[in-house]
This record gives sequence, C-alpha cells and structure tokens, in this order.
Amino acid sequence: MNLFLKRTMVLLLPIFALLLWNCEKDDICDPATPVTPRLVISFFNAETNQPRNITNLKVLSDEFTTPDTIPVFNGTNEIKIPLNIADDSANFEFIYQSGNTNPDLIYSDEIQFNYTRTTEYVSRACGYRTIFDLNNDIALPPPFLLNGTTPLVEGSWIKNIIVENHNINSENETHLQIYF
Repeated sequence: MNLFLKRTMVLLLPIFALLLWNCEKDDICDPATPVTPRLVISFFNAETNQPRNITNLKVLSDEFTTPDTIPVFNGTNEIKIPLNIADDSANFEFIYQSGNTNPDLIYSDEIQFNYTRTTEYVSRACGYRTIFDLNNDIALPPPFLLNGTTPLVEGSWIKNIIVENHNINSENETHLQIYF
C-alpha cells in the first residue's frame, strides 16, 4: 500500500503543479487598457483661429454635483469631460471666468451633446467600456445644442463650435473645437 501511495503521489504532483501553473493571473485591469473615453474639447481664439487658453472655466453637469467634483480648468487649451453612459445626451454648463469677483465678467453657456452609444466588452478584469458617436445623421438630433438652439447661434462667450471627430473612441484626439 505504501508503494501504491508513493506512485499515486508521483503521478498527481506534476498534474497538480501543471494546474497551478496554468491558472489565470489575478483580475487586475492593466492601466494601458482602453476604457470609456471622455470628450476632448480644444479651445481656439475666434479671431485668429489659434489655440487659446481658458481662464477659470467651471464645468457643471448632473455628473458633477458636489463642489469637490466640479472641475475648474485654468491655463489650458484642452479639456476632457465624461459623457453620460446611461443616456444618449449630456448637458453641461460652461462658466468662463468663474472665479472673477465682478459678476459682469462671468459668462455662461449651456451645451447639450447628443450621441449614440455602443458598449463593448474589454476583458473580465476591466469589464465593459462605452464608445460614443456624436450624431452625424440628419434623422437624429444635432450633435450639440448651444443654449438650446440649432442652428448654432453665438452664446455669451462661445462664438462657434466645430465637430472635429464624431467618433469618440479614444482620448488621443480632439473631438470638438470651441471658438471664443
């Protein structure tokens, strides 16, 4: 019986080791894995068409409800904001020079983004991500509404908006250009 036990152990030990060797790695999502991209907006001078930095731009939405989640962008000409993965539109209020002590120098415009969503499986560790496509079909609502109007009418500080790329698949490119 002792010999039988030894032979069984000799056979089972390599099988057990092989099973452990082939186990999947821990469920950790690699930071380089693509996730749901944010909308990339670049800002330009309306007169010179050159990139222009924004000053104290506060972006409000239903997603940002507490003061610590309300982003304020300063000294940059590009921002990234998340779209709503549960709906085909997202509303934002862009408040330019939000920190100014003179209320006459604070300007606000509202933009509604309209898009379609596609959910794609990434991996077991990372789950799913949502890809957005700003509407580019005449049968759908326009890709954006500035202060609730279409066609585009100048806002209080935004002079023009151009869709650079309708497909929001990554954050490596500009999707929208705002001229002010």
